[in-house]
Amino acid sequence: MTSKKLLIITGITGFIGSSVIDQKINDPNYLILGTSSSSYFKFNGNKPHQIKFEEFIEITRDYKEASLIHLATFFSLESKDDKKILDANYHYGIKLL
Repeated sequence: MTSKKLLIITGITGFIGSSVIDQKINDPNYLILGTSSSSYFKFNGNKPHQIKFEEFIEITRDYKEASLIHLATFFSLESKDDKKILDANYHYGIKLL
């Protein structure tokens, strides 16, 4: 087990996600993992490094607890996009948990 806190942020390319990362990136108490669409990232220093989903999961196993900030969203007024909205805004968060 590590003494750092694990912070997982979805939607890291959005305005709020990138702002949260900017606030925590230099804090030595946190290891930050992030997601964007179907890509996974580990932040080393100030740079994100893309990792595979399996590595993402393996890293999380080293932590007894983690904080998840779920900012990944999909918005549309079109009824044809209802499944995309549900997948991005609900199922994706459940998958991570």
